[in-house]
Amino acid sequence: MHLESNSSHDRQKNSLNGSPVDLTIAHGKWSHSHEEDHDGMMVFRPESFHFPRSRGRLAFVLEGDGHATYVPFGADDRSGAEPAQWSVDICRSSTPTLQAHSVISPETATDNATRSVILRIQVENREVLRAHVLTAAPEELLLRMLPQS
Repeated sequence: MHLESNSSHDRQKNSLNGSPVDLTIAHGKWSHSHEEDHDGMMVFRPESFHFPRSRGRLAFVLEGDGHATYVPFGADDRSGAEPAQWSVDICRSSTPTLQAHSVISPETATDNATRSVILRIQVENREVLRAHVLTAAPEELLLRMLPQS
């Protein structure tokens, strides 16, 4: 897909047939922009995005070493940060699911059309998020949620 990332966590967990996938684009804090959800897809925006007022937003922080912070909002609209771990599974798919607009090069575009990338976030041993990554760009993560295992 692009150059290898700086993190050994990213390189170890995220290669397909020896072709590295650069996930550094996903590092940082992402908040659910529920106003933009469409067609069964959830839109997440970076911390720098100017969100409209909302009673609460699901958020997560992905760090380069596989650590994460999961920030659900509770019934009383208060958020509580929970330490977590994140990982991805990369596999071949007959349907194109990954569009990493800022990291696809012309040489690998055909290969990338056959990749399916699944993001997983776990708090303790409980999976709290499992989703296909449809778009990974500095300004947007577009996810299609999957049933949790």
